[in-house]
Amino acid sequence: METKYDVFISYSRKDTEVANKICAALQKNGITFFIDRQGIGGGMEFPTILAQAIRTSQLFLFLASKNSYQSKFTINEITFAFNKKDRNQILPYIIDRSTLPEGLEFSFAGINWRTIQEHPIDTVLIDDIYKLLGRNTIKKQDNAEILNEGMLSPEEQFLLGEDYRYGWNGKKRDYSEAVKWYRRAAEQGDADAQWGLGNMYEDGLGIPQNYEEAVKWYRKAAEQGHAEAQAGLGSMYDRGKGVKKSYKEAVKWYCKSAEQGYDNAQWSLGLMYDMGQGVPQNYEEAVKWFRKAAMQGNENAQFSYGEMYNQGHGVPQDYGEAIKWYRKAALKEHPDAQWCLGMMYNLGHGVPQNYEEAVKWFHQAAEQNYEEAQWSLGTMYDFGNGVPQNYKEAVKWYRKAAEQGHDDAQWCLGLMYENGTGVPQNYKEAAKWYSKAAEQGHTEAQANLGLMYYVGKGVPQSDEEAVKWLRKAAEQGNKEAEEALKELEQ
Repeated sequence: METKYDVFISYSRKDTEVANKICAALQKNGITFFIDRQGIGGGMEFPTILAQAIRTSQLFLFLASKNSYQSKFTINEITFAFNKKDRNQILPYIIDRSTLPEGLEFSFAGINWRTIQEHPIDTVLIDDIYKLLGRNTIKKQDNAEILNEGMLSPEEQFLLGEDYRYGWNGKKRDYSEAVKWYRRAAEQGDADAQWGLGNMYEDGLGIPQNYEEAVKWYRKAAEQGHAEAQAGLGSMYDRGKGVKKSYKEAVKWYCKSAEQGYDNAQWSLGLMYDMGQGVPQNYEEAVKWFRKAAMQGNENAQFSYGEMYNQGHGVPQDYGEAIKWYRKAALKEHPDAQWCLGMMYNLGHGVPQNYEEAVKWFHQAAEQNYEEAQWSLGTMYDFGNGVPQNYKEAVKWYRKAAEQGHDDAQWCLGLMYENGTGVPQNYKEAAKWYSKAAEQGHTEAQANLGLMYYVGKGVPQSDEEAVKWLRKAAEQGNKEAEEALKELEQ
């Protein structure tokens, strides 16, 4: 017999916190619902049970957000719902301040939208759902009665903590209040609250930062099977925060979470296989987990999946596929992916060489303070590739990257000062930046610094220092340094 539900909830896994609030409110008010984390029957294919649940539910509740617009799973659910249900059975509920993509505007034309700001979950939304289901509206309780501690279940205490943490449902954001309500629910065994309290301790929100306490509460929730807490506990072992660093333990908890479908854990587990941490290095396994998370729209995993195609690790090298996945992540403002996509255009890998496109993506990443992109953007201005040549702009971007410790940028900035390009010539500044790069093992900077000491430009003349830096460069195969050393040793 088919199970029938009052409401089918379509959402992105990245919006799990809001989805949990809605589930709790529905359950509290006697409204049955299907959500993919709890309604799938054992042994059945996901598409089959999913289609069945949409078809038999009275209402289709779409949690509209930037995340869900980018999820192919929610788009597929929406498409199926419009094919199988009347338009008055579809209820879109905007849970952030994003705008509807053009591709969905036509589908939802003429349907009344609700927003989390104007239609709070526990009151207006639930009332609307009752009406659409043809039932009487919920009985309003006096606020003082609702907030009476003795009347709130652990789940309701957790949700109240969420309201204070995020400023939802008319509550002013107050981390201390959030901690108070999380703790009350957590001490009664509520896994969501234990996870939330662990978050607060890890981030130092409303309470002094304490990694040991974060680990304690993550573990309590993780042992109850809470996917996000399992991933959080894995991360603590991965980074050695609050516990002794253990990649093996990190893998254990990432795996538990990943197998429940949590995308961040799938990405983290992929990284462990990619780097051989806690498990033997296995690119094929890394690709497997990156793919699972990437298909859920996780931008970190999309970038990592693109990297595997770019490098040919675990999959045949395919620049076209690399670009495809870099682009998905780059459009979500992932700076590594933006820089990598820029490099593909800069080098002509998988696409026709296009300096203008390279500059576009370098600039987007550089504006996010990504030092590799800042250096790359500096080179484009330096050589006039994709933009009019502009030495002052080159110096600007070199400096931003150099100040973050980027050795190539430090060397380039040194060159600009030595040659007086884009800045007044200043040998002392040139030597300063060469020195910073040379200390990091930058071969050309070591050679330049050695020559500065050889002739006494910007630094006191010193054959000893000159030989020291020229030898370091020569040992790395720098021909200019080798020739200078021959002269000094004659």
